[in-house]
Amino acid sequence: MDEITKLKKHELTILDEVDRICKKYNIKYYLAYGSALGAIRHKGFIPWDDDIDIHMINSDLRKFKEVCKKELSSKFYLQDKLTDKYYYNYWTKIGLENTTWMPKNRIVDCKFGVCIDIFPLFPMKNTKKDKKRFEKYIKLLLITSSKYYVLNSNNYSKIKKLVHKIIPHKLNNFLYQYSIKKLEIKDDNYDTLVISSMTKNKNIYFNKKDIIGNKTLEFEKRKLPVVNNLDKYLTTIYGDYMTPPDEDKRYGHDSGNKIIYDFKNSYRKYLGDKHD
Repeated sequence: MDEITKLKKHELTILDEVDRICKKYNIKYYLAYGSALGAIRHKGFIPWDDDIDIHMINSDLRKFKEVCKKELSSKFYLQDKLTDKYYYNYWTKIGLENTTWMPKNRIVDCKFGVCIDIFPLFPMKNTKKDKKRFEKYIKLLLITSSKYYVLNSNNYSKIKKLVHKIIPHKLNNFLYQYSIKKLEIKDDNYDTLVISSMTKNKNIYFNKKDIIGNKTLEFEKRKLPVVNNLDKYLTTIYGDYMTPPDEDKRYGHDSGNKIIYDFKNSYRKYLGDKHD
């Protein structure tokens, strides 16, 4: 069994645990990005892809995080800005302990086990006022999430680095939590759900009815939830999603042998003493 096949097998183990918890506590989630595309085009992973992405509405994600404190098996860990000081993404990860999936050129020593990504869907009323509010707080969320990445990367200006350096860690985390709360709506009085897209590097707005529903598709011999209007979702993100890319563009995260894989040892083995 090659490394990518082993990686996918471990990711499915994580997905099964997430699915178990979500069913038990009636938490909705949906296959996202390439995982959603893989479900409709391949009934599983895109053959050259090597990760699993899902969506949760921000309020459901908050509930999921709370439930995980008592429900998540010790074989797994939940990773976000509050559970891992040096983590630098705005989305949440569920990882598998005693495994390693680590970029060789990493610049931040956070947790790097085999994992799946949970991307939040942010509710919003479709008004100019609410869009302005949303844009402000999503920007704050992205800034506070990236603190330690910016500080350790050579791709940012000295001014940006200085701003992150002078803001204390506790204040940064407070602003991170504040932005998440401001991006929630306490009731169901909203008509739009927004993702901060990796592929288009901008925010993408969907009608609530296009996302929320009870549809499922086969994914690696499992029946898993997908968004209500999958065609609109995938067309918005990928365009002609049913036509595979040219062969020279079919690659996953490890194009160029950039990843350390270890399915028997924790990422801590590779971090040494740097990781808190």
